[in-house]
Amino acid sequence: MTETATGVTCTPEGSPINGYSHTCGPVVPNAEIVLVDIETKRSVAPGMGQGELWVRAPSVTLGYIDNLKETEGMFDIGGQGWMRSGDEAELEVGKTNVEGTIKDTWLLCIRDRLKELIKVH
Repeated sequence: MTETATGVTCTPEGSPINGYSHTCGPVVPNAEIVLVDIETKRSVAPGMGQGELWVRAPSVTLGYIDNLKETEGMFDIGGQGWMRSGDEAELEVGKTNVEGTIKDTWLLCIRDRLKELIKVH
């Protein structure tokens, strides 16, 4: 996502990749994600299904230049700094390298694109 300036997930070096090639990896420090049910706008607990990926991090842009309408629909959702990604995702348990030890963690899996949220003119 270009709107995040940097990644919000990353698979650390030394993490097992067998069986996890379909994931984006765990969430990086200083970033938060939540999956939101498209119809109810309620959060989906990890491992309990799919939802739209919302992201919050210091690296997320504040909006689009000269495009207030699109900015209002995607950024600072609920006044809490969340950005809607437009991606349908879920979290599944997988293994990752944490300071030299392989541990179970939640891995982000992008399943589909919900829709194009912003159109470039």
